[in-house]
Amino acid sequence: MTRSKGILLAFALLSTLRTKAGVPFSSNDGWTIVKDSDGANWSFTPAHHYAHPSVGHRTIEEYQASYFVRTELICQATNRRPASGCIRTTSGSTSG
Repeated sequence: MTRSKGILLAFALLSTLRTKAGVPFSSNDGWTIVKDSDGANWSFTPAHHYAHPSVGHRTIEEYQASYFVRTELICQATNRRPASGCIRTTSGSTSG
């Protein structure tokens, strides 16, 4: 996720992804999962989720001959306390 995307609202980001040709969307337990054309995975919270609207972004990156998964979150819940729960939820997720 570029830093400029980090300031987009989750809804605007989802709308932008929907305009990209060939980008598959799926649903898993109410979450909207997007496999972006650049290899990134996006996970958008369902409306009933305590951290909604929020989005997780995962990429596989290489650093010093090792690979790791970079996870970034945009949590826009009115109450910021749910962010920690959102982090726990996405860190254990294997979707995408």
